[in-house]
Amino acid sequence: MNIIDAIRLVSSTFRQIDDLEERVSDLEDIDHSPDEAVIASDHGYPGDGSGGDIGEFILEHLDETIVLDGAVYSLQSEIDIAPSDVDLIVRTTSSDRVRLRVDHDDVDAALRVGSWGNGISTCVLENLEIDLDGHDAGIGRFFVDDHLDVSDVSLRGRRDRYNKHGDKYSYLACITSPDGLGIHRRVCLPDGDTWTGDDEHSHAIGIAADPPHVGTQLWVNCHVAEHWDNGFYIRNSPDGVNVLLSPRAENCGRCNIRLGARDVAIEPTSIWDLDLKHDHYPEGVGGGRDAFGTLLASDGDGAMVIGGKAIARTGRNDLVRTWGDAGRFTMIGTEIVNETDQWAIRASVGEDGDDTAIARITDCTIRERCDTAIRGAAVSSWRDHLVLEGVSYVNEGDTQSRAFLEAADGCSVTVRESYIESGCDSVVRLRDSPDRIVLDHCEINGGVDLGEGESVEVLQLTHCDARDVGQLWTGSGGENDVAYLSVHSSPGLEEYRS
Repeated sequence: MNIIDAIRLVSSTFRQIDDLEERVSDLEDIDHSPDEAVIASDHGYPGDGSGGDIGEFILEHLDETIVLDGAVYSLQSEIDIAPSDVDLIVRTTSSDRVRLRVDHDDVDAALRVGSWGNGISTCVLENLEIDLDGHDAGIGRFFVDDHLDVSDVSLRGRRDRYNKHGDKYSYLACITSPDGLGIHRRVCLPDGDTWTGDDEHSHAIGIAADPPHVGTQLWVNCHVAEHWDNGFYIRNSPDGVNVLLSPRAENCGRCNIRLGARDVAIEPTSIWDLDLKHDHYPEGVGGGRDAFGTLLASDGDGAMVIGGKAIARTGRNDLVRTWGDAGRFTMIGTEIVNETDQWAIRASVGEDGDDTAIARITDCTIRERCDTAIRGAAVSSWRDHLVLEGVSYVNEGDTQSRAFLEAADGCSVTVRESYIESGCDSVVRLRDSPDRIVLDHCEINGGVDLGEGESVEVLQLTHCDARDVGQLWTGSGGENDVAYLSVHSSPGLEEYRS
C-alpha cells in the first residue's frame, strides 16, 4: 500500500487528516533544494573519514543544499541547530547510505534540530547511516515547524545507553506547527540497545513522538528492534497525529508499537521471538504489566490498527492491549498468532481513560498454539464495552483449560458472526461477575465455565451453531446464576430454552 492509498483508507474516519492527501501531494512537488549547493569534497571533506568534523561543516552551510559525495565522514560534535527559520538540507550522491561515524563520546545525539516545542522551518535528510563505532548515541531529536522529510536513515551498531549515557531517544520527531507535516521513510534501528537487567527507564526508546508534536507525521516502512523502553513510542503526542504505514517492530521492551490518541497503524508487523538464550533476552523482568512482550498497544482515545500481523513466540505479556488513556479503539483485519501462555488480547482502561468508549475488534484471526494456560482465556475484557465481530479463533495447542473469552466484574462483551474453536470444553470462562455476555450468530464448540459464587446479569447465545457444544454449563455455576438467559435459535442448546 502506498502513502496516498493509506491516507484515503483512514481519512474517512479521522477528520483531522481529511486534507492530508493534498498536503502530501504538495510536499512531493516541493523542491526543498535552494539554488546554491555545497559539495563536501570541494571543502576538504573527501568522504574517506578524513577532513575533520563533518558536523561543523554542516552547521556552516544551513539554508544551502549540502551534498555529501563520499562514503564516510567523521562526526566529532553534535549537529545542534537552535530554533529559527533556517532550513537543513542534506543530500548524497551514493546509492549506498553515507556513513556519519561518531568519533567522540560527547556526541549523545547526532542531530539536535530545534528544541522542545520550538522548531526550525524545514529539515530534509536522505540516505544517511549514523555509525556508533563503539559509542552510544541516537540519530537525533527533530523539532520542525513546516516540513520534515527523512528518507533512508539508519543507526548502525548496538546502543549501550545504560552504561554510556547517550540520548534517551534513538529517533524523536515532533512537528511543532498544527499545519506542519513530517514524512519518515525507512528510518531503521535494527541493532537495538544493550539489556542490562535494570528496568527503571534506563534504556533507550526507539522511534518516538512527544507532546511538542502537534502536526501530522507519516511513518513509512520504518523498523525498530530490541529497544527496551518501547519500540515505536508515539502515544505521548496527544495533540498530533501519527500514521504508521507498514511499520516493523521486533522484540522491544514494554511495547513494540504503542499508539496514542488518533494514531493509526496500517499493515504493521509486530513480532516477539527472541531466543531465551539470547545475550540480550530481558531476564528478571516482572510479571503483569511490567513484563515484556506486548506487540500492539492503544494508550489513547481513537487509536486504530488496520491489517498486519502480531506474532508472539517467546514474549511474556499480552499481545494486543488497550490500557492507560485508552478510549475508543478499532482493530480491523489483523492476524494474531500466539504461541505463549499469555492473553492474545487484553482490553482494559486506566484511570485517565474513557471506560464508556467501545473497543471494537473486527475481521481478525487469532491462532494459538498454547501448551500451558497461565491465562484462562485468549481474550480478556476489563472494560465496559468490548465488541468482537467476524473473528476466527482456533487453539491448536495441547492445553485443555484455555477458553476463548473471559470478562471482569461489570463488563459487557458482544461477539458476533465469529468462529470459535476453543482449546477446552468452554468458550466463555467467568471468574468475576460481568454484566452482559452476548454471542450472536457464532459457531462455537464449548460451553460456559461460570465460577462458584459468580453471576451474570445477561447471557445470550442466540442464532449460534452449538451442535458441538455438549454441555452448556462446564463450571460450578449454572442457569440459576444468570438473571436473563437466552439461547434463541441455537441448535445444540434446545434443552436450555425456556
